Amino acid sequence: MPNGIKSITVFNFAGTAKVLSVLCAQAFSSMCQSECVVTDNMSNCSSANMKKSLVGLWISVAALVLWSAFIWSNSFADSCESQSASDSVIELIRPVLDKLCRGDEDFQSFIVRKGAHFSEFAVLGVASAFVLRYYRRLKGKGLCGMAMFYGLFVGVCDEFIQSFSDRTSSVKDVLIDFFGYMTGAVVAVGIMLMIYKCRKIRIV
Repeated sequence: MPNGIKSITVFNFAGTAKVLSVLCAQAFSSMCQSECVVTDNMSNCSSANMKKSLVGLWISVAALVLWSAFIWSNSFADSCESQSASDSVIELIRPVLDKLCRGDEDFQSFIVRKGAHFSEFAVLGVASAFVLRYYRRLKGKGLCGMAMFYGLFVGVCDEFIQSFSDRTSSVKDVLIDFFGYMTGAVVAVGIMLMIYKCRKIRIV
């Protein structure tokens, strides 16, 4: 791929990730405001809410750590194991892939591999959004910057681990990972925001 096209691709990924991060921060701010309104209208529940939030935080952190470990464990697989897993997925979704790119097996493998990267990190982003939600409930402040750094950190470590096997690692994959992470986080926060808006309307 020409250097110019590579630069444009990196710029597009970086710009999109920046937009997603801003949306995530704004959504969390709005959600926090909605949650305050709901909490103010719920009497004699503050202690119970704190306990629920603490339990939710620990569960969310555990899910985040376990999923990170799952992602890194997949990075230890060699090229043969990785290709075998990709082939299994290709056969499973063959009808869809044939409509997109019939006969081009290399491109089908590319879609499945990069889609796996994106999906893994989208789930990680969802877990991170729940950690932020419960942490904000308990502390009254968010950790959006640290959460974004964590997604990038997991992606870099993922590619670093791959460098010790016979699989290749690349900056492009890190960007795809981070894009998936931010997408998952923004979607999760958006759903949370809609739920809190509905609760606000129902209670007020």
